[in-house]
Amino acid sequence: MGVSLSDFLMAELKKIDPAAEYNGYLPKIRSSTGSTYFVKFGSSSEYEQYVGEARSLEAIETAAPGLVPKLFSYGQEEGGRPYFISEYKNIGGLAGNATNMLAKRLAQELHQYQNREGFGFGVPTFCGATKQRNGWYKTWEHCYDDLIGNLLEGLAEHGYDDLVKIGKEVRGQYVEFLPGEW
Repeated sequence: MGVSLSDFLMAELKKIDPAAEYNGYLPKIRSSTGSTYFVKFGSSSEYEQYVGEARSLEAIETAAPGLVPKLFSYGQEEGGRPYFISEYKNIGGLAGNATNMLAKRLAQELHQYQNREGFGFGVPTFCGATKQRNGWYKTWEHCYDDLIGNLLEGLAEHGYDDLVKIGKEVRGQYVEFLPGEW
């Protein structure tokens, strides 16, 4: 199997594993030393998405070590195209106790983690085509409420009026149960 990598991506992989030879096709690249990498190469208009994804992996790793693939490298090549290299994990569906373990880790590690800024995130991320503007909040509840509101705005811009209507109803119902001052 041949390698379909630009010279730039090959040089980035060589920084991670200099002795290796590589084979495969984007996004799954295998090294001769036994590692498998998830490698993405985008268009310059996607740079913000790549940064959001990379910074998200870094933040999740800080809050819940081992929960996400290890990030090795990300940035832009000279022409402005973004790239991203992480550990490749063959993730399938969860069943039985694995589902409960993931839910427990998310609740106890990820959603209870607060950095010095508060709850939230410092760069935009994306939920599909919908840009999440993000920001920092004093409570998880405020953070979550703004994320849902932002998602509903994005869905409205894409014509999902029925879904937005239901989302606003649900949002209105849960807000009254949240602790703290609004």
